[in-house]
Formats: sequence, C-alpha cells, structure tokens
Amino acid sequence: MLVGITEAGFLPGILLYLTYWFPAFFRARANALFMIAMPVTTAIGSIVSGYILSLDGLFNLHGWQWLFLLEGFPSVLLGIMVWYWLDDSPAKAKWLTAEDKKCLQEMMDNDRLTLVQPEGAISHHAMQQHSLWREVLTPIVLMYTLAYFCLTNTLSAISIWTPQILKSFNEGSSNITIGLLAAIPQICTILGMIYWSRHSDKCQERKHHTALPFLFAAAGWLLASATDHNLIQMLGIVMASTGSFSAMAIFWTTPDQSISLRARAIGIAVINATGNIGSGAQSVYDRLAEGSDRQL
Repeated sequence: MLVGITEAGFLPGILLYLTYWFPAFFRARANALFMIAMPVTTAIGSIVSGYILSLDGLFNLHGWQWLFLLEGFPSVLLGIMVWYWLDDSPAKAKWLTAEDKKCLQEMMDNDRLTLVQPEGAISHHAMQQHSLWREVLTPIVLMYTLAYFCLTNTLSAISIWTPQILKSFNEGSSNITIGLLAAIPQICTILGMIYWSRHSDKCQERKHHTALPFLFAAAGWLLASATDHNLIQMLGIVMASTGSFSAMAIFWTTPDQSISLRARAIGIAVINATGNIGSGAQSVYDRLAEGSDRQL
C-alpha cells in the first residue's frame, strides 16, 4: 500500500513536468521516450527478476524478498538524485547556454499563447468558484477519464495475462524462460512507440493516432483469445502491448491542449487517479474468470 501511495503521483508529475520543457509539437516523442522505460523495464525486468527469484533461500530470504530489495533500492537512490538534479524549467537550467534558454523559453511561451481553451475544460475561474466535484465532473475530464480507464485496463491485462499465456506454451517452464519470452512483445512495443510518436508529431495529429492503436490492441486480444496456436497467441500479445503503450504516449499529449495551464496539474492528476481504477478492475475480471473456470 505504501508503495502504491508514494508512486501514485509519479506519472502525472512527470507528465506535467514534460509540459514545462517540451512544446506541443514535440510532446508525443517526449512522452514516448519517457514511457519507453515501461516496456524496457518489463523486457529487462522479466529476465532479471527470473534470476533474482532463483535466489530463493539465500540468507534465509524468499525470492520475492530479494526482488524487493535488489529492484527497489536503486529506485530509492534515483529518487534522491532526481530531487537535486532536475531543474524546474529551462530558465533555471545551469547546463543550458543563455541562447538555448532564450530559444527554448520562446518556444514554450508561443506554445502557451496558441493554447485553445475548449468548452468544458477546467478554467482557473472554475477552480476558484466551484467545488472539487464540479471540477472533476466537467465533460472533458470525464471523457479523458473514461478513455484512460480503458487504457489502464488493457495495460494491466498485459502484465497479468502475458506470463500466464506464455507459460501455457510449455508447462513447467522456469521463471527465466518465461522472462525471455516476455521480452519479445516489449521489444516490438519499444519500436512501435518510437515510430508512432514520431509519426504523430510529424502529422501534428492526435485523435486518430490515439484511436488506431486502441483498435490495434483490441484486435490483438481478440486474436490471442481466439486460438490455441502459440505463434498466433504471441502475435496477439505483441499487437496488444504495442497498441496499448503507443496509444498511451499519444493520449497524454491531448489533456495538455484541453485543460487550462493553471488547472493542468489537477486535471492530469484527476484523469490519472480515477482512470487507474481500470488496473484494479482487471484484477477483479481475473478472479471472476478463475471462478468461472473452476465451475466449468
């Protein structure tokens, strides 16, 4: 629970931070480069975790305890380093030249001037005059929340079902073997995210670049569930993973353009927090599916 509480603000915080450094025309690539860490971690982490779990019994510690120690401690150190190393804005960056600061700041200022305030977005006036629930229940935030709920649902499904599906390829496979197989979809995901985010920035189009990966991921799940053929199931997992993560990178460029600058922090936090219910919902679906299998 403590881990969940402390990491809850990480993603919305980074997404907000990126809006201070990257103009809208470059933000899909910026989001993708940051979010690539997720499939990279899954690809490498699956293999590394398999080896760490094999340490079960060493110094009277279980494998999962070694997992928490060896993978959690570096995160704590990086958190401390980031506190001191990350600058709040280009204007405060000591590693940029004066000319670079001016150029980047001008791009960010122009980006804010061209920001269009759509109907239904949270405005600064609304934040002052209305209750929190009135702000949360604006149509634009509800739309993003519903979309993100669906997205986190399928992202959670990938983490839950991929190991189970891969393990069914060869019953009795070791954790290391499953980790190596799980790296295949993540490598494809990384390549897909890089290409699709660059294409979105090049076209300066977000709506279709978000919707199409959603549909691609849905087709992947249908493919994986409709057959027992191992290669086709693997193809379905690759499609689901690539589509979901590619959609996520583009999705988070759209609230920036739909929520006022002063309300952006709370808007992103609300979308992320309520949308993440989808992760919990996927766990419920998993238990219901297991119950149905036992009854059959």
